[in-house]
Amino acid sequence: MQVLLLVGLVVSLLNELPLGSSQGVSKNSKSHDRNDLTPVILMPGLGGSRIEYKKKNSTKWKMLWLDVFRILPMHIPEYARQLTPVYDPINDTFTSQPDIDTRPYDYGGVGGVRYLNGLGKNISGYFSVLLKAMEKEGYVAGQTVFGAPFDWRLANAKQILTNGMAESLKELVEHASFVNQGKKVHLVGHSMGATFIHQFLMHFVSEEWKNRYVESFISINGPYGGSFEAFAHLASPHRWGSSPVSAKLLHKITQTLGGIYWMLPNSNAFAKDKVIAKVPNANMVITLDNMTSTWSVSNRSTILRAVESTLQATTGLDALHLPTHIFYSNGYRTMNELVFEGPEDSWWTKESKSTSTTDGDGTVPIESLKSPLRWKDEQIEIVTEHLIEHASHISVLHKPQLVAEVMDIILETLKKKDKNF
Repeated sequence: MQVLLLVGLVVSLLNELPLGSSQGVSKNSKSHDRNDLTPVILMPGLGGSRIEYKKKNSTKWKMLWLDVFRILPMHIPEYARQLTPVYDPINDTFTSQPDIDTRPYDYGGVGGVRYLNGLGKNISGYFSVLLKAMEKEGYVAGQTVFGAPFDWRLANAKQILTNGMAESLKELVEHASFVNQGKKVHLVGHSMGATFIHQFLMHFVSEEWKNRYVESFISINGPYGGSFEAFAHLASPHRWGSSPVSAKLLHKITQTLGGIYWMLPNSNAFAKDKVIAKVPNANMVITLDNMTSTWSVSNRSTILRAVESTLQATTGLDALHLPTHIFYSNGYRTMNELVFEGPEDSWWTKESKSTSTTDGDGTVPIESLKSPLRWKDEQIEIVTEHLIEHASHISVLHKPQLVAEVMDIILETLKKKDKNF
């Protein structure tokens, strides 16, 4: 069952990645270095970064996420332990197991965001298709395009500002600008990477810094208002998609992941009286306003502490006052409401069921995906809207329309220069 647990987690996080999408540097890439390109930084979402680890008494780094060779019976117990973070409710921090150190793989290069590797390049592509298109235009990893992978297990909206993750992104942006003659940088974020960038720009750097270093913010399927899937997995055992793994086993890992808390539904997209779930045997209706009662009535104080802290940090969706491009997809049935049918005194130990769905990308509801479009009325800087129809939360990255429109944005600065000659 432990084997199925990790396989199921992999399947869940990488749902619908297309076969053959991952590529190395394109054979058609322009061989000469170009100094007329605007630098770009790519930040992936939950589960989209490769992570390395080493034991405290060692200097040798090995792959932690994703290493398919460790999904074997003799390796599973230790692999599962190393993957599972530790949450400290007193200090409100997520950390790795005490006997290991972790770090994102190839930070500043693209090896940590192109594909996840452990499953094989042919089925683990992430930013692979977009990178292939960029390389055809002359972009070079570590020179004009940079990856910003991060340990999504330890990242929530509050902790990234104090654990070095935001500082690393700031240094990378400044470096990308410096090695490109002081040009501003396009920041591209998918899913949790988009909310990470928004949090970073709103609460970690100054207005002067943004105006000096950021060319634009390109957001792809950002869960700004959260996802009811995240609530389902933190509230009780819940099966994820078509995974064959038991809900109880999956619950043991997901409730320790900092990134899951960041995706809880919030007031950025939904009204306080929005019904999230019903508990018939307890005569209880869970809304956005009383969502924390899910854990208080069941005396799960550790989860409650992480939930309350995260919700405080995610409240508010202020405009960035930067050129912003909002990409989102639709056409997939997405969870909208749950029911817990267990006994009054233990409903939270039973698997929940989805009772209604709404439009979205299969993971994030359309209301959440579209919530930053309000910035059109809140800033004078351009805010463009890009709908990619019938694309899931992950497969949107591989849609030709998305790749073409992102390329149009990052090459627009070059086009403008050309018109002046």
